[in-house]
Amino acid sequence: MYLFTSASLINTGSNQQFFSRLLLPLMLLLCSHLNAGQLTNNQADYGLFYENDQGENVSVPLLNTQVEMHVNGLINRVKVLQVFENNSENWINASYLFPLPENAAVDHLRMKIGQRIIIGEIKEKQAAQKAFADAKVQGKKAALIDQQRNNIFTNQVANIAPGEKVSIEIEYQQSVLFKAGVFSLHFPMVITPRYAPPVSPLIKNERQAFLSNTHNAENSAAKTAEEKARWERQWQQWLAADQAAQLARQSNTIITNDPLLQNTMLMEMRIELHAALPINDVHSPYHQIAVNIASPTSQTITLADSAVLADRDFVLNWQIQQTQQTESALFIEQTEESRELYGLLLLMPPASEFSNITRINKEVIFVLDISGSMAGTSIRQAKSALRFAIEQLDEQDTFNIIVFNDNSEFFAQNSLPVDPRSKAMAKDFIRQLKASGGTNMQAALSDALQGKRTLYPNPEKGLRQVVLITDASISNEESLLTQINKQLHHSRLFMVGIGAAPNHYFMKSSAIMGRGSYTHIGDVNQVEVKIAALFEQIANPTLSDINIKWADGSKADYWPRPVKDLYQGEPLQIVMKIPADKKGLLISASRYENGVASPWQQSISFENIPKQQEVLPKKGIDIVWAKEQIDSIDLDREIAPLLRQEKITRLGLDFHIVTRHTSLLAVEQKVTRPALQSSSDQQIKTPLPQGNTMRLPQTGMASDLYKKIGFWLLLCAALCWLIERHFFINKQISSNGRK
Repeated sequence: MYLFTSASLINTGSNQQFFSRLLLPLMLLLCSHLNAGQLTNNQADYGLFYENDQGENVSVPLLNTQVEMHVNGLINRVKVLQVFENNSENWINASYLFPLPENAAVDHLRMKIGQRIIIGEIKEKQAAQKAFADAKVQGKKAALIDQQRNNIFTNQVANIAPGEKVSIEIEYQQSVLFKAGVFSLHFPMVITPRYAPPVSPLIKNERQAFLSNTHNAENSAAKTAEEKARWERQWQQWLAADQAAQLARQSNTIITNDPLLQNTMLMEMRIELHAALPINDVHSPYHQIAVNIASPTSQTITLADSAVLADRDFVLNWQIQQTQQTESALFIEQTEESRELYGLLLLMPPASEFSNITRINKEVIFVLDISGSMAGTSIRQAKSALRFAIEQLDEQDTFNIIVFNDNSEFFAQNSLPVDPRSKAMAKDFIRQLKASGGTNMQAALSDALQGKRTLYPNPEKGLRQVVLITDASISNEESLLTQINKQLHHSRLFMVGIGAAPNHYFMKSSAIMGRGSYTHIGDVNQVEVKIAALFEQIANPTLSDINIKWADGSKADYWPRPVKDLYQGEPLQIVMKIPADKKGLLISASRYENGVASPWQQSISFENIPKQQEVLPKKGIDIVWAKEQIDSIDLDREIAPLLRQEKITRLGLDFHIVTRHTSLLAVEQKVTRPALQSSSDQQIKTPLPQGNTMRLPQTGMASDLYKKIGFWLLLCAALCWLIERHFFINKQISSNGRK
């Protein structure tokens, strides 16, 4: 009303028209300014924050993070120590989100405050969270490790006193990656902001209704098995949506790359590397390292600068001298307590198997992520990778390109034959691509895997292969993995991770479920080498439909499952629990030669175990076996959700591993916080990955503000129209009066 009244005070016609036309742009500018202020308030300094009595944000810095790795053969044991200091005058409860490798089995937690050390115990997640909440209210020191995703964890610390230092040490174990003759391990240092897909605004009401209906149904004798299954599916869907939104909010608490603040997020690294044979060519592609050679089979690796900014993943690669080509290697250990045998099998078909193989015909569908998280270095790497990948195609191949952000766009209606004209057209299409918008990967995957439009799989075009190039900055991993499982059919899915910190968990899980492989490109200088190696692989499949049994024909207890296809230079690495009466393994598969599949098998006797087993620690393979089983069960969409949860919980408790349903909890028994003083909950903020220049657009972020802005803009538009209409009518009346 005020705007309308003010406008009506202007009498001259020209001024009236000028004012009415200027009003809406001014309101748009004002609202956009208010909106920008709302969004950029999160871009504060990183570290631990609390609000003092004056309402000011005060920082509690993360002093440092120290990582120690001990690599023995194919097993890596890691300690991660993070130290915080509460330099405020308030009691604080700290919470922070941090990444770990997607195959990390977190099994130890130690909290050190002053001279006191509290050891963590594994518990079911709900029980651990309740015990932590009780300890926080009671004023006890406590720490809780929860898994948000396979590669993302949260650590909560309760009741940090003013001026107190808190050290949180966790330990995890993982198997070392071996591919194309190169051993590799990586340690993630930063989380890429995640895109959360739209969630219904009624989800809370629906969830409450579901809980109420579930309660009523449980008390009803008429509840059927079908109803139970339906409610269970709805619960899992809503739970996944809630978790995705929560993770997106946590991981998007990001700050700008201000060089003045970079001294607060530093990482130290020390690696003890021990192998069975002499070590060659130790290097890190993204960090400068210092190597101290203790012996031909033992080296110590540290960062050349002692500490680095935690803005990209750390990767270490090395090779081992081999005197001859081996077809397989089996590493066995016996646990000290149960005396049970566990084995780690490494299968690499001999080079002679590939010497006469002809590259197969294939239809390649490239899927490129051009969302906002890819802005900056990532999109340049991705476009370079795609251009080079086009050049690697053979003349007998066909190809197409799908790009996506909020929506999907096709390069061509049909898969095109590879020739100079189609390559030139594709490069022109790639050149104009820019990164912006959200990450609606679901639609793009559906287009690529189901063959929407005219992309239906055609056997005459050869093996159908989908290559997805992305940083996978999404939070709805579970729904996407379920989608891949349902829509894969006869296609194979190959994942290419782009940027300093891609979502390794989703990328590797998708490659396993898609029976393909995962390649990470963290630097533009790696594009040609890694893409060339990838296309050499996918053009030469060697083994598919791999099955492993004991030598007597009985079913073997091995993981992961399913076993992915083998490509040239791609080894098979699995872990198993070996009964005492078993004497060997029988591996069978379909072997490709000249594009034709034929039966293939190989026997491995436990009597001829290679000497490499001597370097393995007393404990290790059993933890890797449990972790691989947990991950495989988690990806198995044929298992009912509640049964899946029960199996994972039991393995987590038995092997002392943090999972989706188990947590590590450390609680000091004595009360340290005075009863009359309260503690405030605060969360650590993390820096953007190197090269990432854009904050993600998040569905629902500041949605209430947007509704208000939208309402006022609509109102202003209506008022402007009424004013313009009023002036126009008055002008017409005046003109007619003069006539």
